[in-house]
Amino acid sequence: MNVFVYGVLDNGQWYWEITFDLRADFLFWHERLQGAYQLMLLEPDLSLGQAMWLKNQLAASSRRAANATNDKWREEIQRTWESGPYSRSALPAPFKLTLIKKGRNDDIVSIGLHNHNGDKKEFQKLLDKLQGRSLLLEEWKQLQQTQGLQWSEATQRYCLQTAYLRQTIHLLPGIKRIERAAWGKSTVQYQCQRCGSSQERMHWSHCHQCRELCPYCEECLTMGRVRSCSMLIQGQASQEDKDYAHQGSMVTPELNWKKHLVAYWGLSPAQTEASLAGLRFLAQDRNKDSREHFAKRNKGAQHFLIWAVTGAGKTEMIFPLSIRTPFN
Repeated sequence: MNVFVYGVLDNGQWYWEITFDLRADFLFWHERLQGAYQLMLLEPDLSLGQAMWLKNQLAASSRRAANATNDKWREEIQRTWESGPYSRSALPAPFKLTLIKKGRNDDIVSIGLHNHNGDKKEFQKLLDKLQGRSLLLEEWKQLQQTQGLQWSEATQRYCLQTAYLRQTIHLLPGIKRIERAAWGKSTVQYQCQRCGSSQERMHWSHCHQCRELCPYCEECLTMGRVRSCSMLIQGQASQEDKDYAHQGSMVTPELNWKKHLVAYWGLSPAQTEASLAGLRFLAQDRNKDSREHFAKRNKGAQHFLIWAVTGAGKTEMIFPLSIRTPFN
């Protein structure tokens, strides 16, 4: 998916964002900055992976002061892009950098949810369904269809961009570019942000959105192709899952864990005991008393294994462990 990169002047500093529907951004900043604000829009559009990279580079730039002119930012963007990992053809020079000024009394025309409470309620239901999930844009559209929603493409974009700006969802490039420096050398690795696969499972092919070679993940290809330019829509974890994930004590949470495993996951008594043993093992890393308690009960075990016959439900047993682990 292609998006635009823009800067916004907020409280004397320039901050950089991405957008695929400027109408949502106009309304968001109009409300947040109480009417008067300035945007600096970069054109042409870029693929999501490229735009995220450029946004992060500009955010770290030393030229964030309000007195940075359009020409100075143009020089900074060109210098950053030419020294970066992407080809010049993806952002050909001369590119366009437009300063947009909005006054307090300017009319802000909004679409989609702003004036429709019914749509807001339906969209909130979608966000609730998205909790703890990471979906491709195509999967997101399928989720809407299962809810009986027939929104236009413009409304869908508006809704997603608004939710992103309000931080009720995260928008991620499908493949993450990781730069590391050690012993005077810099290395670059790529990682799938859906399945977690690393460099070895990446395959490169030409991409019309990136306008150059782009990696995609072969490991989870059967679930839909995830590229560097693919958009992953990630929901927030529910408060119940956050509370459950952060339980580190081995005293009072033990009973809560058992109730959760049965009520939330529907595990059988045998599955509950196996999953609970795994949770005890994870808890030892967060709490010294728990670690000593676990080691005493399990003769100093450093590894945990669920060993059961085919069809015993091992996958279901590790769901609670998987939810808890990312928060550690």
